[in-house]
Amino acid sequence: MHHSTTLKELRKARGYTLLDIARKMGVSEGTVQRWESGNIKNMKYDNIVKLAELLNVAPAVLMGWQTEPAQDTQKQAAGEVHTIAAHHDGTEWTEEELDEIEAFKKYILSKRKKE
Repeated sequence: MHHSTTLKELRKARGYTLLDIARKMGVSEGTVQRWESGNIKNMKYDNIVKLAELLNVAPAVLMGWQTEPAQDTQKQAAGEVHTIAAHHDGTEWTEEELDEIEAFKKYILSKRKKE
């Protein structure tokens, strides 16, 4: 699925207008429209995280790097979220944090200029 489709679909599924997102993000409606047209790759990572939180999805889902896991959403609704802590660099990371780290790596790689 193309990432811009994802953003538009997520926004509509959450019942937000372009203006709603623009106001919540502190940007113009035109900016949100550009993100939906595929300019999301040029967004600052903290904006991606903020937008993902607003739409209640992982940044990786927003960027189109992974699809929204339906079964996880049902688990959260049922309140049976089990967090598996993984050890990495002496720090305990949750499954969700590790997903975000992976997503951020992909984001950094996507910004690299093709040589």
